[in-house]
Amino acid sequence: MGGEQLRRLLYGLIATDLQKDLNFGPGIVALPVALANPTGFLASGFWGWVADRYGRRWSMIIPAVIGIFVTPLYLFTANYAMIAGAFTVQGMFLGAICGRNPSYLAECFPTEVRATASGFCYHQGAVWDGLE
Repeated sequence: MGGEQLRRLLYGLIATDLQKDLNFGPGIVALPVALANPTGFLASGFWGWVADRYGRRWSMIIPAVIGIFVTPLYLFTANYAMIAGAFTVQGMFLGAICGRNPSYLAECFPTEVRATASGFCYHQGAVWDGLE
């Protein structure tokens, strides 16, 4: 699953959870997603620096491990402030992982097929999703 598909899935699931399970209105549902987007965008610069300093692999592993501990903070509570805050914090780590996927994937293939192979692999989520 590509980074953009992962982001859509995560943002779609939180919106559905807030509407269906917790009965929140549309304005309240939009706030965590609206805060997580710019937070993830701004954090991508920091994770880019981490990638330059420590390598792309570690710039994806570190936020993934931190995200494991952040996720239960908003999934297992009904407190809206906790949900919005933890989801916003998680946006910082999702941006790190999704921002590194294309360049990291391109390095896995020989130069002759690098663009074609990485594009093919990166978009498999969209391809298989379109078959439904």
